[in-house]
Amino acid sequence: MPSWLTLELILGIVGTLTGILGLVIHLTRIMRERPQLKVEIVRCQHHVATYKTGGQSKKVGTLIEVEMRVHNRGDWDTTLNDAQILIKDYRSGKEKLKTGGIEVPGHTTRVLEHSFSVPGIEISDSSADCVFILYHTHGKQRVTAVSNLRGA
Repeated sequence: MPSWLTLELILGIVGTLTGILGLVIHLTRIMRERPQLKVEIVRCQHHVATYKTGGQSKKVGTLIEVEMRVHNRGDWDTTLNDAQILIKDYRSGKEKLKTGGIEVPGHTTRVLEHSFSVPGIEISDSSADCVFILYHTHGKQRVTAVSNLRGA
């Protein structure tokens, strides 16, 4: 055995390899167990929002109503806190979904219904492309949908 190959060196190499293997196993486990959200749009529709004043209706923007199923395929629970919508040239601020958020335990599905108000933009097209961003405990999930004009 060469003189540079000492017991300390061999133990150091074995310790390093064991540490690396342990880290790889730990990171793989975290990636598998963390929340893995899959979002399915059930319904997405919009209509021009109006209000009446003095017997006349006034258009004030668009109301987009969305219903989605949120599937958490991971082992860890997560909480949906905020949502945001991007439509045409409009980007809403983050909107609270519910006080305290909506909890989605691991391996379960929750139905989420929310109405987004888009002030000042009247979308009367029969369909409009929407992007929803759901902010949850462990990150965010981006979902695209086509909103249909209600009553069309």
